[in-house]
Amino acid sequence: TREAALHKFAIRTTQSVAGRSSEAAFMTICGLEWDPHFKGLFGELPQSKPGKMKWTCFLPGAHRHACWFLQWADYLVLHQEFHAPSEDDDEEDYGDDGRTWLIPELHKSKTPGTTLGRWMKAFKSCLSCAATKC
Repeated sequence: TREAALHKFAIRTTQSVAGRSSEAAFMTICGLEWDPHFKGLFGELPQSKPGKMKWTCFLPGAHRHACWFLQWADYLVLHQEFHAPSEDDDEEDYGDDGRTWLIPELHKSKTPGTTLGRWMKAFKSCLSCAATKC
């Protein structure tokens, strides 16, 4: 579902960022760069505590359930809201400061860490329900 794609993508992104849960909310599409040598997508994001920037790398997963690229593709296909920014676009299409956020739903939240925690708890409860039905 649309909601499941969002939750999977947000959780996988946070895991790849390896930092505080709210840090993934401040990544932008335009801040991502493909590195042909490492065959990965690098992105810069702010750290909440020291107030400095850090780099993260998204690499293909060992299987489809652990692949960040497939999670992102699912998210983009089911949400169908993203389009690459161009000079002809209005700034209002991208947010208050003209940025295209990687996970806009997480960025719009006043407490992205709490929102992500709620999504993870909901996922865990779904797993528990599925296990008892077997």
